[in-house]
Amino acid sequence: MKPFLYLLFSLISEAFIPIESQCTGGIWPIQDPTIGSYTLSWRYNLASNTVQFIIQGQAIAAVDLTSTYIAIGWSDKAPTMTSMDVAMYFPGTQMVQDRYSRGHITPSVDTQQDFCVIQSNLTDKNVYVSFERFLTTGDTNDISFSSNLYLMFAMGPYTFSKDTSSFNPQYHFFRIALQSSLSLINCVS
Repeated sequence: MKPFLYLLFSLISEAFIPIESQCTGGIWPIQDPTIGSYTLSWRYNLASNTVQFIIQGQAIAAVDLTSTYIAIGWSDKAPTMTSMDVAMYFPGTQMVQDRYSRGHITPSVDTQQDFCVIQSNLTDKNVYVSFERFLTTGDTNDISFSSNLYLMFAMGPYTFSKDTSSFNPQYHFFRIALQSSLSLINCVS
């Protein structure tokens, strides 16, 4: 029995040896009585050169998540819609769509879809999605994650057109922006 416990302890100890380079990422809690409680978190994966995002939260009773989009946007200029890269999540279909905005209009669908959904779940008023994108994509409509960015979070209603198989987001009913820029690739060696 002792050799088995020693082996088990050795294996567990090895699993917790610090990695040479570690990226801590960040978290942005978003709470508002009109939408509920959400968190947006991110972490840079050095090995795959991707940034993973997680949106999770609980909506209030008045928010129907099956017909509400959740969007995060980032800009290297300022927290406005004039030059913003957007990930728009549709919980009712569990899809993340790559979009971009060049003004105060509905973000346009990017012809090059660069997000990969890792996991998505919607249960009653609880939502969870994790997805990732490469640090740089070569897409002219994407903003690189290599510089400091301003973040924005928004929610609004949408309809789905079966004729064109497309999402039609409406004007957001909630929007908040971080007023200072931050790095999505916060790493230490």
